[in-house]
Amino acid sequence: MSDITLTNADNGKTLTLKPGQTLTLRLPENPTTGYRWSISSLNAQVLQLIDDRFESSSAAAIGGGGQRVLTFQAQQPGQISLSLNNRREWQDAASPLESFTVMIQVAQQ
Repeated sequence: MSDITLTNADNGKTLTLKPGQTLTLRLPENPTTGYRWSISSLNAQVLQLIDDRFESSSAAAIGGGGQRVLTFQAQQPGQISLSLNNRREWQDAASPLESFTVMIQVAQQ
């Protein structure tokens, strides 16, 4: 069972996972501007968040960007829409800078 990594280029895709399989999202982020990726919808019974971290770019200067790395593990069979928004926490949730959504199907083993 291989782990799967998705990037911004995978926005809108549909994906099938098996229980126990790991999914990693790597999305560009610059938290010094106030913008940060946050999960807007997730059913933890189907897909559980197991890690959320920021990795700065090795070439970035202080205050530069990097990637938000979110790691999930498929739990039990089901289908969900995993949605994230890149926005400032203090601004209106209805107007994110960017959105990212993938449809996830967790199949029987």
